[in-house]
Amino acid sequence: MGIKRKILLAILIAGFIALIIGLTVTYYSVKDVLTEAIGSNFAEIAKKSSDRFDAAIKKEIITFRFLAGDPSLINAVVNNDRNKIEADLIRYLKLPEELEVHLGLFVVNAKGLIIAGSRRFKVDQSKEERWRVTNSHGEGKVYASDIYTDPLTGKRAMDLGIPIRDLSTGTVVGAIMTIVNVDEFFKFIADMSFARTGHGMIINSGGRSLICPVRPPEEHSVDQSLIALVTGKGGGWSLVDEDLHGGKNSVVGFSELIYLNSLGDDSLGGYKWYTYIRQDPAETFAPVKRLMLMLFIVESFLVLLICALGVYLIQRLVLIPVGSIHGGVEQIEQGHLDYRINIHTGDELESLANSFNKMSASLKDLYNNLEIMIRERTSELETTKNYLESILRHSSDMIITTDMDGRIVTFNEGAERMLGYKQSEVIGSLMSDYYYNKDDRQKLLMIVSAGKMVTNYETKLVRKDGENIDISLSISELRNENGEVIGTVGISKDITEWKLAQLKLKEYSLELETMVEKRTLELWESKTHLEAMLGGIAEGVVFVDNKNKITLINDAAEVIFGIRRDDWYGKDFKGAHSEKAHAKATEIISDMREGKIKSYSSEIKALDKTILAHFSPIMHGTEYLGVIFIATDITEIKSLQTELVQSEKLALVGKMSSAIAHELRNPLVPIGGFANIIYKRLEEQSPLKKYAGIIVSEIDRLEKLLHNILYFTKDAKPELKPDNLNDILNDLLFFYKGTFEEHNIMLSARLSPDLPLVNLDHSLIKQALINLIINAVQAMESGGLLTVESLTIKENDTDYAVVVVNDTGSGIPEDIMNNIFDPFYTTKIRGLGLGLSLTRRIVESHGGKINVESEDGVGTTFTMKLPAL
Repeated sequence: MGIKRKILLAILIAGFIALIIGLTVTYYSVKDVLTEAIGSNFAEIAKKSSDRFDAAIKKEIITFRFLAGDPSLINAVVNNDRNKIEADLIRYLKLPEELEVHLGLFVVNAKGLIIAGSRRFKVDQSKEERWRVTNSHGEGKVYASDIYTDPLTGKRAMDLGIPIRDLSTGTVVGAIMTIVNVDEFFKFIADMSFARTGHGMIINSGGRSLICPVRPPEEHSVDQSLIALVTGKGGGWSLVDEDLHGGKNSVVGFSELIYLNSLGDDSLGGYKWYTYIRQDPAETFAPVKRLMLMLFIVESFLVLLICALGVYLIQRLVLIPVGSIHGGVEQIEQGHLDYRINIHTGDELESLANSFNKMSASLKDLYNNLEIMIRERTSELETTKNYLESILRHSSDMIITTDMDGRIVTFNEGAERMLGYKQSEVIGSLMSDYYYNKDDRQKLLMIVSAGKMVTNYETKLVRKDGENIDISLSISELRNENGEVIGTVGISKDITEWKLAQLKLKEYSLELETMVEKRTLELWESKTHLEAMLGGIAEGVVFVDNKNKITLINDAAEVIFGIRRDDWYGKDFKGAHSEKAHAKATEIISDMREGKIKSYSSEIKALDKTILAHFSPIMHGTEYLGVIFIATDITEIKSLQTELVQSEKLALVGKMSSAIAHELRNPLVPIGGFANIIYKRLEEQSPLKKYAGIIVSEIDRLEKLLHNILYFTKDAKPELKPDNLNDILNDLLFFYKGTFEEHNIMLSARLSPDLPLVNLDHSLIKQALINLIINAVQAMESGGLLTVESLTIKENDTDYAVVVVNDTGSGIPEDIMNNIFDPFYTTKIRGLGLGLSLTRRIVESHGGKINVESEDGVGTTFTMKLPAL
């Protein structure tokens, strides 16, 4: 690059450095002012948005508080008046927008039971968070939940709970619960959007995005420092590194939702809510960037103008005199040492010209002395050459040089000894002729020609007598005094003896490897044989080594414990059971090591199976090697034992009951007949007619009990015909309607219209359902809610018609749950305890199932399943 270009480049660099510094200072000055203005605007938007959110929630809560304070509604809740309450709720939801906003609206009583409103929720709300907080142990509290996804509609929702208080005592008698559609209720969030990317959000103190019109909440990245800033200040604006949308160095505004957050720590999932305003940084600072671009264009033009002026001045004042000096240098290069330069500028260039003239005179004197020095240097080089030739001649290594065509140029005495040739025999011949493998020579030349050096390359050369010798070769390029490549130089060592020794060592190593492989194969065959034997037995076998690591699991163990052996090999035995069980197993293993016990057996549970486990130590003399664990699945044996005991018990009870029933029935028939004749013949005014009526009714009751006993003890097969369970349920619910009203029991019937037909004995199934309904009525002595539901389910590829009977009565204590289906077991003063036993026997005789779930003091649910056609 010429000096003219260098000067021009220097001027340009200096100008643009000044330009960049000026633009940088201007950019940050303007950006700071703009950031302050934008931040204040964002803070104001956030404050107005939080006020609007609070107002929306506050309006909703005030509306429901007004409804909850209505004396007629309070009285309806106390009296469980569903019709009155639902009329009030319908009036509230009469507007379409209200229906769109509310996913659910219902009223609960003081026990937390839904008495009116939406029926898609379970009746008992007493365990739900919304009722627990709203009730607050009878003191009452407004409740707002965190945002969640409604499982039925898939929409985002939040719960609002408003207590209903008794006007005289102030205690909570119920509550209004509403499920709000968050996206509809807060759809005005879209009004908070501005420009192209500016928008508002709702976030909580846990770092979760709750509402955002741009992205789904789960796609927001959580920056803990940003959450700490928002929750720490409560309101305002700031410049942040990360703005939840991937924006860097963004201006954000935020404000606390004061009313919502005042509801307490029990609301909003235990967090506080904040409005949050953000905009893409690229859009926020776009005006600054446009201003900077205009400034850059204007100032760049000024820099180029200054450069043009500078080049003109430098051409006149510098470059022309420098050209004269350059011409003088060319004259000196051509050998004109008497040439002189005449420049009269009065500056450093004139001094440089004078110095050049002095240098020309000095060069002339130096040239004369240089010839003398060359002759002296030639003599020194000749001495050095003789010295190097002496080294080559007496070296024990083979040193050979070749020219660019690969022909031998030098061949030292070491080479003569190794190859058997004289120097005169090989000079001028191709070096590749002496390689056993000609490709080796070509490979080496390719590496060396790439400028690399080859060291300790093992190859073979052919001696004059035809024998091969192994050599270790180092080869590189050979250069002249000007650095030009003129050939190659190679230095080799004879490694024939060393290769023979290496070959013997390799043969010995292969022999050892063969022995090791043979031993390994024998061990593998032994292990395979052992695994094959263990794989063929029905008992599960597990080996644990002396470090408690699992080393073997057979096929039966995989099936019994429902595991895969590859997942357990090498793992610690303690991972196979609980801490308590592992402590017991460790104690047993310790006793086995010390010889205190020889073996140990125990019954354990594995999933739904009963396993007989047997532990035995594995010993080699006195050395402890581990434990063998043998497991036998005895689930069916245990089940058969239980069934056998139950069958023997029922057979004994049946024989005894049948004998007693027959003996009692014989005298009861004439007694009942005579009592009925006496009852009919007595006058209505006779005091004895009442007593005779009691005798008749008691005789009827005893005959029914004896009928149940006889049915229970005989093996009667049901007469099956296709029928619909809904028809039987409708008849029973109509028949017992008066009984429900008499006992202050509310009925909720949900019968599926798509219920499939079932092969059943109409009278027997009717008797089974009567027993379930009577039990439910007796459990609700002070009234309650009886729910009867029919539906269809699928289990193990089989369709079932299902009847569910649920009461809100006293429930069944846990300590007697296992006995309720036993014959003659009862906790009632009257009755023989055969109702549920007969019910289960009837259901099972139809190929069905019956189970019960109950919570003491809350209620009981019986579920009857019959296989559908």
